[in-house]
Amino acid sequence: MQDIAGRHADDLGIGMEFLQSKGLAWVLVRTRVRLERYPCNGELVRIQTWPYGWRRLMAIREFSFDREASDSPCGAATTAWVLFDISRWRPVRPRDRCNIRRWRELHQCRSLRSAIRGTQ
Repeated sequence: MQDIAGRHADDLGIGMEFLQSKGLAWVLVRTRVRLERYPCNGELVRIQTWPYGWRRLMAIREFSFDREASDSPCGAATTAWVLFDISRWRPVRPRDRCNIRRWRELHQCRSLRSAIRGTQ
């Protein structure tokens, strides 16, 4: 999930390279996973992710997990991320430190799909 979230952030222009140039980093502070069923060994699972919104300083990101073969849902997840100033190791308000246009693009909710191998 973190890899897919990172690739999506890169796609939106607010990924690791962009943030590092500004002395910032995303820090995962909360993860909630709800599975209806575990994928079988070798089963392909499609993961979709999109930004959901903001709660105080936290950027909320949603995920859905679907079985590749049947398109039936396996589960969902919600993560919360905080933007940190690396030198001070303190949370910062994203809109104070980055181009505001980038934050508006977050709400366009483009999903990124990736197939991963399930384990069980």
